[in-house]
Amino acid sequence: AVVSTQSTVKCHVTWESPVCDAYDRQQGTYCKKLRVLCPDHKKEKEEHNGICGCPLGQEIRIESDVCTRAKRICNRHIGWEKLRLAEIDMERVEQDLKLEGSFDEMRRAKSRIANRTNLLQMLLNSTIAKSPG
Repeated sequence: AVVSTQSTVKCHVTWESPVCDAYDRQQGTYCKKLRVLCPDHKKEKEEHNGICGCPLGQEIRIESDVCTRAKRICNRHIGWEKLRLAEIDMERVEQDLKLEGSFDEMRRAKSRIANRTNLLQMLLNSTIAKSPG
């Protein structure tokens, strides 16, 4: 299956968008790659100062041990920050989709309730016209 990374619609979310959303004038589309992983539109230089800082345990906690090797010589955890940011963004997208689904379900439920009320009012307030005869 081919996955498209472009759309003709810009991303509209309430928080900072996790997708790139750079507009391509030639194709008339917006880029839909994750912002932190988009090599086409996000140009940032890697800082090689300081320590690597990659969490060494399975769970990421404040007290967890981290890799203390210098960033420029640590070959084991190259790009771990981008991958972690991408994981966080994917979690945010999943939560946003769940929230959007809940809002849609609530809207449909309110519509069904309103339709039931309209039907009840029609049954209670309707007049039956008898034909002369």
